[in-house]
Amino acid sequence: MEFCFTLLGGDDRQRYLAEALRRDGHRVCTFSVPGLRDTGTPSDGEIVVLPTPVLGNEGYIRGTDLTPKEAAGMISGDAAVFGGMTEGLEGCFPGITDMTRWDSLALANAVPTAEGAIGLALAAMPGTLQGSRVLIIGAGRIGLCLARKLKALDCRVTVTARKIRDLAAIEALGLHSDITGAYSLGLDRYDCVFNTVPACVLTSQQLRTLRPGCPMIELASRPGGFTRSDCQAAGLQYISGAALPGRTAPLAAGENIARALLRHLRTPS
Repeated sequence: MEFCFTLLGGDDRQRYLAEALRRDGHRVCTFSVPGLRDTGTPSDGEIVVLPTPVLGNEGYIRGTDLTPKEAAGMISGDAAVFGGMTEGLEGCFPGITDMTRWDSLALANAVPTAEGAIGLALAAMPGTLQGSRVLIIGAGRIGLCLARKLKALDCRVTVTARKIRDLAAIEALGLHSDITGAYSLGLDRYDCVFNTVPACVLTSQQLRTLRPGCPMIELASRPGGFTRSDCQAAGLQYISGAALPGRTAPLAAGENIARALLRHLRTPS
């Protein structure tokens, strides 16, 4: 089955998404995609793919100078609209589908996120990862994927969770476990901390018990697990891991979106 796509805005992921969709035999128009010339308008596509996340810091569609309302006015009323992190945009784009809620895409993107996070740690740490003690807060897809990769690099890895089942799963992987929020093993032992939980996981008092200069790598979506200001006040390095797949592995991330999107469109609901 051939589809007609319009890709609007975004980053390098959209460019590689366009290539992947064309290889699969679909018609693809691009509009305001960085690095690509416009080959159509948003009204041309029966399926419109917005960026992940849809909005940039200034409230415009990422990669464009269009407000959500302006972009919505350019899209055909009967087009299916997809994007990432679409909360609050339903008023402009009725029926929009948030692709980041798909398990298939979340699982696929755990790999480039974990690899990108390791790159951030390597750049921030004065020593090697081998032999270092690292703390991963949260035992979800990203947390466990990251833990396996760090263990393979001979790190001493502790992963936290709150549920007994998750703690048992961590230990079954040969990793150390601790309870999120409690940190009974102590915090001053760690050379690097990764957070994957989108909720407060470290109080300002707990942050002050970490080693000075410890890299604090935030991988969770907003509001995150700790703030930049609290980390800086405690003498720690706050490092944002926002949109890591697009920053460090846009080819893989774009192809992941293509696979997940086509699977969604071809699978009967």
